[in-house]
Amino acid sequence: PDQALYDHGTVVSLTALPDSGYHFTDWGGDLSGSTNPENLTMDSDKSVTANFSIDTYTITATAGVGGTITPSGAVSVDSGADQAFTIAADSGYHILAVLVDGVSQGTIGSYTFTNVVANHTIEASFEEDLAAVIASVADASGFPGQTAIPVTISVSDIGTREIYGIDLTLTYDDSLIQATGVNLGSLTSGWGLFSNTATSGQVTIALYGTTALPAGGGNLAEVSFDVLATAGAGSVGALVLTQADFEEVPADGVSNGSFTISSAPTYTITATAGVGGTITPSGAVTVLETADQAFTIAADT
Repeated sequence: PDQALYDHGTVVSLTALPDSGYHFTDWGGDLSGSTNPENLTMDSDKSVTANFSIDTYTITATAGVGGTITPSGAVSVDSGADQAFTIAADSGYHILAVLVDGVSQGTIGSYTFTNVVANHTIEASFEEDLAAVIASVADASGFPGQTAIPVTISVSDIGTREIYGIDLTLTYDDSLIQATGVNLGSLTSGWGLFSNTATSGQVTIALYGTTALPAGGGNLAEVSFDVLATAGAGSVGALVLTQADFEEVPADGVSNGSFTISSAPTYTITATAGVGGTITPSGAVTVLETADQAFTIAADT
């Protein structure tokens, strides 16, 4: 009202003016309803109350599979207030992204809206943890002159990764052994294979498929080696994966192997001659595996 006293029958217009952050709700006392402005007829002394409530806004909080956001759902926040949210990944998952009003905030674990004066959204997404990809070379051994000894290159469980191409480079001590060929492993059966063993001390392998590598670990390839005849028994040469790329991304780790030169196994040829002649050599004759042994038989006069 614009004055304290009014003549009987005067119609007074009342307007409720909320402060910033509040809104008018309804009239009390000698006025009712929520019409604003509202007219009041002065036919007696009047007492009128304008009721106000603080403005509220909604923050919609959602979380994808693999984690939670707290609080969640439609969260009501008073005008000018702050509202904090906590983002947590379930076991076996990690936070992939947190979006506030559609804008990425990174992989944060909490976020606080300050001085809220509008509706907002916050959305958390999660991704399953993947085990580390480890490429491994198996140990092997062979004796001088032995051929076609297999050395297996394998990989740990790749989880849900989609792998269509693998590049491997294996280096070895060419003073002891020589790579002669490469075959597909059980895990890459049906894939394409390109290999090069011509470079001394190195094998390059490219594996590729039109279907993704099956989940789970297994053998990727098998490299065949011959042991040089000049290799000394007891010598040990490293088998080192200098490259192990999966979809052009290096493996998380590599476990290298070794090749040990063993002594060739021996066998005994027992040579005997009856009365009237000789066999040379005679008795228990020790012969290395794969070696030749000649005997001469002669009759006495």
